[in-house]
Amino acid sequence: MRLDLFKDLWMERRRGFAFWCLSVAGWSVIAVLCYPVLGDDIWVEQLAGWFNPLLDAEQGYWLVVFPALGLPVLGGAYAFWEGGRLFKGRAVRNAIAFLLAYPLPRWQVYLSRLAYLFSGCFLLTMAGFLSGTVMLLLTGHTLPTGLWGLMPGTLLFVFFLGEIGILLGILSKSFWLDRIAGLILLFLLYLPFGLKSGSNALPLSPLFFALGESPLVGAVDMVNLLVLVMLGIVVGVAGGYAFERLELE
Repeated sequence: MRLDLFKDLWMERRRGFAFWCLSVAGWSVIAVLCYPVLGDDIWVEQLAGWFNPLLDAEQGYWLVVFPALGLPVLGGAYAFWEGGRLFKGRAVRNAIAFLLAYPLPRWQVYLSRLAYLFSGCFLLTMAGFLSGTVMLLLTGHTLPTGLWGLMPGTLLFVFFLGEIGILLGILSKSFWLDRIAGLILLFLLYLPFGLKSGSNALPLSPLFFALGESPLVGAVDMVNLLVLVMLGIVVGVAGGYAFERLELE
């Protein structure tokens, strides 16, 4: 991996990343402001029951707005979108072709972009957990036990979606097709929790390995994290193979 390629990507895309960080922080502010209105609503209780029906109303609300919906959706959207944009589009591919004309090994170009995406996912995940924690403490709410224990799984899940975005960005020429695929993927990831928390369908979703069967209860399951790591390796290698075979104009 070339450090200069990594730095150039950050300089080029820092404004877009700042927008996503502000979106995540804004979600935390909105969630805290809406708690007095939505905290006891039946639909919020039912939604929290998807992920852990054993939690009380307050814990269930924070579970939904931060680690269960907020970061997987916003962070995943950033990673999926940014991953696709790293290899898609005439201007991007022309820039990659220019780099390869030095000559520069393809694996260095690929790994530098993969490292950039991982660093962005890490910083965005940190921003989400920090902003959520700060908002909770400022408003006098108790920090849910086990909240920060969900961070490693959330990071790996978000990065996994980014790798899928990279793979689709290399294989597909259509931005609209990617967006539709992203929405379908998001639906499929949440569907097992919607069927019933604790059902046999849960392990079908990588989100299960990020949150566990009963989020905010118990220690982090290292086996679940290992599964996410292995999924990331498989998709990352597939993306690298597809990039090696990509014909640049």
